[in-house]
Amino acid sequence: MKMNIKLTNLYKVKNIIFLAFLVAVFNGCSDEENKEKLTPITFTTNKPTVEAVPYVTSNSTKSGIIGNVSVVKNDLQALSEQKLQSTWEVGDKIGIYGIKANTELTTENIWDNINNMEFGYTNEDQFIPQQTIYYPEDNSSLDFIAYYPYSENITNFSYPIDIKNNNDVLYSNNLKGLNAENNSGNTLEFKRILTKLILNFTAKPSNASLSGLKVTFKNIKTKATLSLKTGMLTTDDSSTDDVQLSVTNNVLEAYLLPTTASQNTTIVFEVSGKTYNWQITHAMQKGKAYSYNITLDKLPVAGGLQTKYMELPLYNPAGKTTNSIDAPNSIIITHMIGNVNWLNDNYEAPKSMRNYSIAYDTVNLIPYWVAYPMHPVYRKGGNRTNKWDFDPKLSEKRQAKLKYGYNSPEGVPEVSRGHMLASSDRNASRSINKTTFYYTNMAPQPQSMNSPKWSRLEQKIQSWCNNTVKYDTLYVVTGTILPKNKANYVYTKENNGKNVAIPAYCYKALLHKNKVTGKYQSIAFKMENIEDPKDYEQCVISVAELEQETGFTFFPNLPDDVEQQVKQNKNLNEWAE
Repeated sequence: MKMNIKLTNLYKVKNIIFLAFLVAVFNGCSDEENKEKLTPITFTTNKPTVEAVPYVTSNSTKSGIIGNVSVVKNDLQALSEQKLQSTWEVGDKIGIYGIKANTELTTENIWDNINNMEFGYTNEDQFIPQQTIYYPEDNSSLDFIAYYPYSENITNFSYPIDIKNNNDVLYSNNLKGLNAENNSGNTLEFKRILTKLILNFTAKPSNASLSGLKVTFKNIKTKATLSLKTGMLTTDDSSTDDVQLSVTNNVLEAYLLPTTASQNTTIVFEVSGKTYNWQITHAMQKGKAYSYNITLDKLPVAGGLQTKYMELPLYNPAGKTTNSIDAPNSIIITHMIGNVNWLNDNYEAPKSMRNYSIAYDTVNLIPYWVAYPMHPVYRKGGNRTNKWDFDPKLSEKRQAKLKYGYNSPEGVPEVSRGHMLASSDRNASRSINKTTFYYTNMAPQPQSMNSPKWSRLEQKIQSWCNNTVKYDTLYVVTGTILPKNKANYVYTKENNGKNVAIPAYCYKALLHKNKVTGKYQSIAFKMENIEDPKDYEQCVISVAELEQETGFTFFPNLPDDVEQQVKQNKNLNEWAE
C-alpha cells in the first residue's frame, strides 16, 4: 500500500512538470509572436561635411623661415569632397538617449533604459544596439539625442572633451516624435562641435625630408564639456596647455576648440633641427574647417645643401608651393670637365671638376639660365674654337639648330647667337672652350646689345674674377627673361624653321665671399634685350629683386642667417670694394 502511494505521488509530480513545460512553451511562442509585432529601434546617419571657410589671411612670425602659408582658396569644393567629407566605419559607436516626446533630457523622462545606450555601426549602414530594443507597444512617441564618439563617462548629461585625444565630436537632436508607426525618418543629422584644422606640409627644397616633423599648439585651451541637453559647448578656461599632435603623410588633421577673433593660435613646427613659429590670427568657428598649405623653407638635404653647387638656382615662383630645380618645360644639364691636364701645376684639382649647368627651355629653345663658377684657372688667352654644335647631352630634336645663326622673319630684328657663358670664360683649353659653343648655351641678342654692351659687362665680371687675393670663386648665373604676357612674345627662327623666343631681358646674378672677413657679397644686372640698351652700370638690381622677376631662388646654399641681407645689395661700390 505504501508503495502504491509513492508511485501515485511520482506520477503527479511528472504531470505537474509536463504541464509547466507546456505553459513555458506556449508563453515563449506568445513572446516571440509579440516581438514580431513590435518595431525595433535603429538609426541611419551620414557624417556631416565640414563647411570649408572662405579665403582668409594669417600672419606668421619667423624663427627660421616659413614660406607660402595660404588658405586653400580656389579648390574649396574639391577640398570639401576629398578632405572634409568623412564616412562611418564598421565599429564606430554612438551614444543614444531616448526620452518621452516633447520633454527635456532628465532621468525621469528617459524611456525604457535608453540612457546613454551604445549603438554600433554595421555593414548595413545602420546603427543598432547590442541587444534589440523596441518602440513603445502603445505607440507613444519618443525623442532621441545622440553624440559621437561613445563614452561611458557621462555625468549629469555632460560629455567631456579633451582635444589631446584629437577626436571629432558630433551631436544630434533632430529626431523628435518617432513611434512604432512613424519612424521612417530615422536619420540622425549630426552637427560638428569642434573646429577642424588641416595643415598640408611641403618641404623646401623639394628633396628635403619632413620625417620626424613635430607640430605643437602652444598654450591653448584643451578641455570642454558638451551639454547633451542643449548641444552647447562650455570651455574650461583653466585648461591651457601645449598640445603636440601627429602628422601623417605630411598632413595634420586637428580637432580644436573654437576660438574668437581676439584669440591667436600659435603653432610651432620642428623638423631637421629647425624651428618655425606661426600664428593663426583669425577666429576659428565651431563646425568649420580651415586648410592651409604650408611650405617649410630652408630645410637641409643630404649633405646639408639645398642644391649640389652654390650657383645652382631653385625654381620657386611667387604664389606657388612648387619648389624644385626644374622650371616648366626645362631640362637640367650639367657639363663636367674630365681632363684637367691644362691646369697649372700649383693648382690641386680633383679628377673631374664642374664646367657649367643649364636649365634649357625645350619649348622656347633658349636657356632659362646657365650657372657656373668663375676662376682664373678656367681662363687663358686664345683657344677659341668657334665650333658651333648641338649639346651632346640633349636630343637634337629638342634644341635649336644654330649652325648658321638665327633667321629672323620680316619685321623681326636681326639677332646674334649670344653666349650665356662667354667663350672667354672657358678658354683655358680648346676642349672646354668647345662646350661654350653648344646651341643650348645660346640666346638671341641684337648685335649692338651683344657687343659692346653685354660684352662690356662680361669683361667687367672677368676683372672681378681675377681678384683672387681678396675673393674666392665667383659664382655666376646668366639667364633670360621672356615677356610676362605670352601674347607679347617675339620669335626668330632656327635653321630648321622652328620658333625661338627672343628674351625681353638678359641678366647676371653674382656672388663671392671675402677671404679676409668671411662675408658674402652679391649683386645682379638686368639688361634690356634691345638695340643699344643702357650700360651695365645703369642696369644694377639686387639679387632679391631678380628673384621676384624670375621666380628662381639664387644661391640657395647661402647660410640662413645672412641670406636675406646678402641678397639686398645693389650698390656697385659695395660689391667691388
